[in-house]
Amino acid sequence: MVNRLAAVHGYRHYLELCTQTTGRLYAEIDRSLLTTCKRLMYRCPGSPGDGMAVDYNSSDLDISECIDAIRWENLTFDIALIDPFHEYGTSWRDLEEGFKLIGLAARSWCMIVFLRAASW
Repeated sequence: MVNRLAAVHGYRHYLELCTQTTGRLYAEIDRSLLTTCKRLMYRCPGSPGDGMAVDYNSSDLDISECIDAIRWENLTFDIALIDPFHEYGTSWRDLEEGFKLIGLAARSWCMIVFLRAASW
């Protein structure tokens, strides 16, 4: 889906915001279509296990340092996959922070993977 949207709409700046057990699409991204391809992963104390780079990593639920690093680099994205840890608080936070990082251009796109948790 990300590759198709990037090809059709000319998106060039991709962010995947996920955990070690969510997301899992980073290897499938066609980097020839994208100028920027970044991954923020939390709840990842070591390697994600997929052989792909993690640009911003947190071993626990706190992503504030990752978000600060992205802002310090002055990055914005026009397409993102947000696949949060499936609890209400982290999901809300990830959506809120993800939308802040997506450019405000009308052409921006955000894919959200969202499963209902039993505790909701």
